[in-house]
Amino acid sequence: MEMKKVEFHDHLAPGDILMMTCAIRDLKTAFPDRYLIKVDTTCMHIWDNNPHLSDFDEPDMIVKIGPKRIVQGSNSHGLHYANGFRLSIEDNLNITIPQGPIKPDLHLTEEEKKDRLINGRYWIITAGGKPDFTSKIWPFERWQQVVDAFPHITFVQIGDSKHNHEILKGSNIINMVGQTEDPDTGFRDLFWQVIDGHRHRQRTPTAQHHQFCRCSRGSLPHQWRQV
Repeated sequence: MEMKKVEFHDHLAPGDILMMTCAIRDLKTAFPDRYLIKVDTTCMHIWDNNPHLSDFDEPDMIVKIGPKRIVQGSNSHGLHYANGFRLSIEDNLNITIPQGPIKPDLHLTEEEKKDRLINGRYWIITAGGKPDFTSKIWPFERWQQVVDAFPHITFVQIGDSKHNHEILKGSNIINMVGQTEDPDTGFRDLFWQVIDGHRHRQRTPTAQHHQFCRCSRGSLPHQWRQV
């Protein structure tokens, strides 16, 4: 049977596209010989080196996907956000796709792993956010408390320069707000340990031995989990 060429479109924020990578991985894993896959999304460098994608000129189908169904039912079904894009693909293609690992599917080259923007161990921290959904944003002063409480840890602060990101203070802060948006470097090089308390909870993308710190109760971080 000839493989169907499908191009998936979604242009939400980078975090959403990271969750979309799970769905593409799971689709290709479930149907390796049925579909050739191409994507058109925000932050296309997220897809660099992705082995599940193919290059073709004219798709047989252009499919717009998104997490709408899972978001609208989030108060009842208890599913992780990563399921959203998988379910959207299921609805559009009328197939069933088993859910794979709940973590983004990023693929770094050996050169990227060796040539790091910042040497040593550090945590990535996002202490602001978009203005369209302020309930996701942990108060800035609480992030400052976290930084102050761990002076021995280096924090790399990132964020979109067009959004509200007050700059954290401390000798253990490296300010890279607005500096991880280049399509040729981006934030791919930065993953080592991730601290992020205002977005959907997700496992870190690539490596073992990452630490995840969840901040949501109005105090210092209260839960640690090895991933």
